[in-house]
Amino acid sequence: MITFLLIAGLIISLGLNVATFILIHILLKKIKTYEQWVLEFKQQVEDTLTAMRKIDEDATFKSSFESTGKGAFESDDQVGAVFKELLVLIEELNVRIQ
Repeated sequence: MITFLLIAGLIISLGLNVATFILIHILLKKIKTYEQWVLEFKQQVEDTLTAMRKIDEDATFKSSFESTGKGAFESDDQVGAVFKELLVLIEELNVRIQ
């Protein structure tokens, strides 16, 4: 009788171990997917900021803001807020990724 209980306990334990292994494998796969998504999103935000700066620098109208090293849009109060928010987003992503 004791042998039967030990064998049943062993079989149940092995089943739970296999189920746990499969569950951990699935969760690790999801984590890798989410990590890749975050890295791609961060890169897209950085590319967007770079493109916005390039458009701002290549603007046909040059203003007195050139002396500050910023383009006319980036120096503007309303539009410059978008640049600042993108920079904050990139910094937050860098902190969270590391």
